[in-house]
Amino acid sequence: MPSAKRQQQDLRCEDLLQQAHLVLESERPLAAAALALLAEQSCDGSNATACAAAAAQLQAEAHWASGALEQTYSCAMRAVEHYAALNQAAGQVAMLNLSALAACAVGLAEDSLPLALRALELASREPQLDCLASALSTFAHVQANLGEFETAEQVHQQALIKARESGSGPALVRCFANALMAGVMAFDNLLAGGKTLLAQASSMRLLPMAQQAHDLLDMGFMSDTQRAILRLNVGHALMNAERFEEAGQLFRDSLQLMADSTSEVLHYSAAHALCELDLRCGHLASAQQRLQQLLTNRSVSLNPLQREDFLRTAMSLCQALKEQEQSLKYGVRLGQILAEQAEKRQRAAAQIRVAKESGLRLVPGP
Repeated sequence: MPSAKRQQQDLRCEDLLQQAHLVLESERPLAAAALALLAEQSCDGSNATACAAAAAQLQAEAHWASGALEQTYSCAMRAVEHYAALNQAAGQVAMLNLSALAACAVGLAEDSLPLALRALELASREPQLDCLASALSTFAHVQANLGEFETAEQVHQQALIKARESGSGPALVRCFANALMAGVMAFDNLLAGGKTLLAQASSMRLLPMAQQAHDLLDMGFMSDTQRAILRLNVGHALMNAERFEEAGQLFRDSLQLMADSTSEVLHYSAAHALCELDLRCGHLASAQQRLQQLLTNRSVSLNPLQREDFLRTAMSLCQALKEQEQSLKYGVRLGQILAEQAEKRQRAAAQIRVAKESGLRLVPGP
């Protein structure tokens, strides 16, 4: 029988993990990561490996939520090793997926490819189809980051098929959200590259998927945050297909769902979506009013990715209003943010590569 001391260690770890989960749910990722680290450090009981795996996974998820990509990667890969020791394939798949996403986010798509492939290999042996759907969705994301947009689109369709077959509502919603986000990103990339006709064609291919996802907007298990995110993703797909009225309603619904939320990121995402819609519809006065509210809110400056989106929209709006001088000023600010973001990604990429080379390796297959 385990000693009293070891039993106390087990209880302390479980208690800290429970606290960390609650804190993360209240959208305080830094505090959640700190509690999960304490839980991992206290793992010395009979369930030490299982505790360490859960604690490392929770740290990875908390760091992902806070945008600390290098910590996301290292914690996720540590969790992979623990789950491998426990022979838990599903845990390995989840953390390999997160590692791949983190690597992609700092521009290391080629480094993330073996992670996604290993996750896919493990998931293909598992009876749970939602695990395979998740691995396919991540692999599609990696392919998109490698510039293989057609392949990504096909793999996202495979992920949706497996998610439907699994009967898991959460898996299906997650795959739809990921696929729609990827389609919107592809549209933006094509448009930015001057490939207008290809962008329009991609938006029309995404439209049936958006219409299917529309039927899932209010599944019983979803939180208000999940409902708001899916509405934003469907709305963006509809906006790109010039279904403006439907998109506007979804954006307004999303904003309403986030009215009582502490997540400023989501709140401002919905507000910016309405601003972007006004601009595309030629409602310049309304777009200008919405944008001014976004740019003058000090808390927006805490999220550089959102500032980037807002400034791009501001430039487009100034060009539509023939305000070239102001557009240039926004362009200078945008350039500064892009440079800062590039430097931050380079630092994170360097740290991820160091972690990769110093022992946080992909666990080899049998």
